[in-house]
Amino acid sequence: MASGFRYFGLDPQEEVTAWVAFTQSSRENGCVRVMPRSHLAADYAHDETHQPDNLLIRGQTIRGLDDTEAVDLELRPGEFSLHQERTVHGSLPNQSAVRRIGYAMFFIPTHVRSTLGRRSALLVRGHDTYGHWDADPTARFDDDPLIDEFIAQTFQRYRDRNSA
Repeated sequence: MASGFRYFGLDPQEEVTAWVAFTQSSRENGCVRVMPRSHLAADYAHDETHQPDNLLIRGQTIRGLDDTEAVDLELRPGEFSLHQERTVHGSLPNQSAVRRIGYAMFFIPTHVRSTLGRRSALLVRGHDTYGHWDADPTARFDDDPLIDEFIAQTFQRYRDRNSA
């Protein structure tokens, strides 16, 4: 078993993902699937495969999982799903000619710390009295290249810190 597997590198693991469907999200085009109650379980054995057919940044894969109880989160455009970080989730391959497009937002309380070093976030409500997160940079204008570079560096740090 992986000790302390933390998908996003958070302590404690208190994060909720909101995934908003921009297009139809169905089983045929690879909708998100979740394992009910999996967020309550102990840590899962996992691999970081870095396989090119795995769209996750490090190819995270949970091995030996019986997914017969998985639930498909089929959504129409404009609908959304919510799941906690520890919820085992993924998707099957898109077997259709229709792209599945959505937008993910990750909500993290300010008392949660990053286990991956100093990172940034956008405060969406209240006050941050903990100071665990730096403020995300603000775009100066549309298509600001500084924001593109910030995003590229953020992904690279996430990928590098966890590849060992």
